[in-house]
Amino acid sequence: MPQTHLGNPLPADVDFFVAAPSEIGDVLSQSSTLKQGQQGTASKAHIQLALAFFGIAVICGLVYWKTNNTFALVGALLFAGFGGLRAINIKRFECNYVGELGFARYRVGKDDQTKNSIEGGIFLYKNGAHLYTNVIETRGLCPFYGQNAVYQWVDANNKFLVSIFTDQYVPTDPVPDDSVISFLRAAEAQWVRTRLPIAQGTLASGRAEFPNRRGGVVALTADRIVFETKEKMEIMGSDLVAINHVSGDLEFVTGAGKVAALNVSFFADAMLFEELVAAQFGLERYDSGIRRA
Repeated sequence: MPQTHLGNPLPADVDFFVAAPSEIGDVLSQSSTLKQGQQGTASKAHIQLALAFFGIAVICGLVYWKTNNTFALVGALLFAGFGGLRAINIKRFECNYVGELGFARYRVGKDDQTKNSIEGGIFLYKNGAHLYTNVIETRGLCPFYGQNAVYQWVDANNKFLVSIFTDQYVPTDPVPDDSVISFLRAAEAQWVRTRLPIAQGTLASGRAEFPNRRGGVVALTADRIVFETKEKMEIMGSDLVAINHVSGDLEFVTGAGKVAALNVSFFADAMLFEELVAAQFGLERYDSGIRRA
């Protein structure tokens, strides 16, 4: 049965305006932000939010005009900026698919959707060498509070093949079925499933290496994790208690406490690395990393 990227049944009114391409194999999950009968190229809620920001900016401007209140002027400028950013970055309708062999993403173009102006395309896992992910935390004023993420698949020469930037989301809130982050997490999960047997075979031959874009590698052997980066060190697998996700870092914890941290944005295939470590040293996955049972 077709399902969303979170494993839920597809809504009855969802409109997939581009069919799943055969190249990605059997479709595992899919989503679309377009509903049947909707017109235009952008989400109505997105446009309404931009108009709301402009409205608040006008109100603040009127207050400043009447009172010369400096805070009202600051508010007018801020909300005018929020509205401008929303207006520039129009969130267009999109549909996407995660298949056994790769994924596909399509967006309605800037022309009227009846002209079938489609952006996007197909990425096959066999063409990629590594996946880099980067979490960007925003702690400013609302609505710029939460996280964005960047997912970048590269070839063996670190040349970008696919780079996707998510919408903003709050990590403590439920993630919508049709959000970009849900799509990318599903794509990453299947990427890991396809790469794990290869990594396990490499480890069985001696060691598996995960490159760092700042230089060096982190290697996994039968009994330890070896950091051959700027900070050279080793962690015995028997001493490892957990690898936690903290503000875009992987924090390595032993019985002595935190002993090392890796910035995920520079570390290739972080999720694949964790799966391999968990299987090798008997750890289990939880919401924010892996830990010893």
